[in-house]
Amino acid sequence: MKITLIGPVYPYKGGITHFTQQLNQEFSKKHEVQLISWKRRYPSFLVKNQVENNSSEVIKKNKSVFVLDYLNPLTWIKVVKLIKRNKSKFVFFNWVSPAMTPVFYPLTIMIKLFSKAKPIFICHCAKPHEGRLVDSFLTKLSFSNVDYFVAHSSDEAVEVKKMNKKCSVITSFLPNFNNFDKVVLSEQLKIDMGLKKRTILFFGYIREYKGLWYLIKAMPEIVKQLGDITLLIVGEFWEDKKRYLDLIKDNNLEDSIVLIDNYVPDKEVGKYFVVSDLLVLPYLTTTQSAIVQTAYHFNKPCVVTDVGGLSESVKDDYTGYLVPPKDASALARAVVNFYKLNKKENFIENVKVYKQNFSWEKYLGLIEDRFLNSSSCKCKKR
Repeated sequence: MKITLIGPVYPYKGGITHFTQQLNQEFSKKHEVQLISWKRRYPSFLVKNQVENNSSEVIKKNKSVFVLDYLNPLTWIKVVKLIKRNKSKFVFFNWVSPAMTPVFYPLTIMIKLFSKAKPIFICHCAKPHEGRLVDSFLTKLSFSNVDYFVAHSSDEAVEVKKMNKKCSVITSFLPNFNNFDKVVLSEQLKIDMGLKKRTILFFGYIREYKGLWYLIKAMPEIVKQLGDITLLIVGEFWEDKKRYLDLIKDNNLEDSIVLIDNYVPDKEVGKYFVVSDLLVLPYLTTTQSAIVQTAYHFNKPCVVTDVGGLSESVKDDYTGYLVPPKDASALARAVVNFYKLNKKENFIENVKVYKQNFSWEKYLGLIEDRFLNSSSCKCKKR
């Protein structure tokens, strides 16, 4: 079957780039995929530093056409021509932000008017984490012209239905992120990184909704109970860095926290998970997390807050712990229990089994059964 996939690929940064590239690889095993990426994904005044300087050779193996320009409608027309010429039956879009509406809304209209393809939105975030009043309007506008959606959690499926009550939605999951270079753990690696024997990891962009503030506030109790432990923070700051540094200093945590405050290229991701015992994500709100799936790839247990779809990816007291959001004491208890109750090896074995529920084979099977192989999936012309 002929499919067009629209999304960012290398050299663009972030989890959606990883997802697009791996989805392309997995789809290509059974289908003929035309991969269309961006010449300019966002204007610089909306998002800065969108492109990374280097990446793993594994990630770069994509035959993509860089066409779409956020600010050039002529490129949107070119995309429609490519879809029509390719005779694609389905066009998959990665929906992440209402900022995509000025491009996706007219593009889906043109696809449905001038081709036989059916647009499908893979919805990573129906409701923005740090939203504005206009976001709901923009999202509803884009969603109104699409009949088929893939949501990565039950909460996300509910949000999609709020925006388009007549649409068809697959309630799915975020599949494994496993296209990362392998790294071998060694004591020297931990020494070189300035880590203590016990190490917990916070990984990803540092934004208000990620809740890192509460994990830092939990550290004094964690250090008091466990002594020899390091919190490894790895991620690019999207907000005021000074307030975090001040919190670390005020709590005398300089010797217990190692901060890597920059974007991590694909080929270096593995070493941060390999040296860590436990991933901790104290999110205030979220839909799903590619970082959990990355941790599972490296067989690492997780402590996450019980928000969004995280409870659908982390099984409490089996592959990690679920804790309430905005609760530093609960975060501290979970980390302390992980070590004092000797949960590490048991949780690792559980992760090895549990992560099979999030395979790409199962993910694509859901999409194929519901949409690609379904005679009831008929495009509604506007």
